[in-house]
Amino acid sequence: RLSTTASSSPSTNNTPSTTTPKPTIIVVGLGPGNPRQITLEAWDALTTPGARVHVRTAQHPTLAGLPPSVHLTTFDHVYERTKRLEDVYPSIAEELITFSLAAAADADAAIAAAIAIA
Repeated sequence: RLSTTASSSPSTNNTPSTTTPKPTIIVVGLGPGNPRQITLEAWDALTTPGARVHVRTAQHPTLAGLPPSVHLTTFDHVYERTKRLEDVYPSIAEELITFSLAAAADADAAIAAAIAIA
């Protein structure tokens, strides 16, 4: 899941503090296949409003137990285009890093626009 957390800069001289979104990647296990067996922490990470949830495959049985509001992006296309199994995870990691960097750039642009308007 890719999330955005806020970090605040300390304020000095009565200057208001600024809040900068900080994209993070949280990796959680989906458990053995029963949606009731994932941890509460994993459930919270997956079902947080606005969370961008990326899963290795749409074929995992736990996914059927997630609320319909959870939007999933799968990496099934990586399995389909990769000839060797050992290349799957590096390809997934590369895509997640690229996605995270793009999300960070979008967040920076939104902050710059908000500062310019203020």
